[in-house]
Amino acid sequence: MKKIILLLSLFAIFCLSAEDVTNDSIQKGIITASEMSFEWIIIGDQLEGVLKGKTSGWIAVGFNPTTKMKDANYIIGFVDGDNVIIEDHFGHSPIGHKADTSYRGGKGTADVTLISGIEKDGWTEIRFRIPLNSKDSFDTVLAKGTHKVILAHGPKKNLTSKHKFVTKGEMVIR
Repeated sequence: MKKIILLLSLFAIFCLSAEDVTNDSIQKGIITASEMSFEWIIIGDQLEGVLKGKTSGWIAVGFNPTTKMKDANYIIGFVDGDNVIIEDHFGHSPIGHKADTSYRGGKGTADVTLISGIEKDGWTEIRFRIPLNSKDSFDTVLAKGTHKVILAHGPKKNLTSKHKFVTKGEMVIR
């Protein structure tokens, strides 16, 4: 009986300790606008995002632009039937971006992992994961502090057409 009580006590202490660590290392947030939302959760060294836009075309989130689109790290994608296209882009000018892998002779890295995507009733939703620090110079390091965020969507199923909607927000990482 004493062994069972001891084991249950140790298990309870372990669970409480694990809960404290989990609560300290998990952060959540959301940015919402009339036609878009971006919800994120940070677990350890990863950001998992849910990007939604009122379009059957592409949707994107950009982190830390300097001038308009310049210098931002973009996660951009669309859903086409059963296929979900998602890419990691960099804002090379105030009005342009291209895939990280197209820089330095293809030495930039694609640092986005697709989780899922769906298009339904005129809305597109893509879930993805990115590292907080990919060590790719074309990606923003999402360290503690406040980060500028751009949300945008376009009407076409490609990654190069002009946006129809754009809004800005901020995310705070503790």
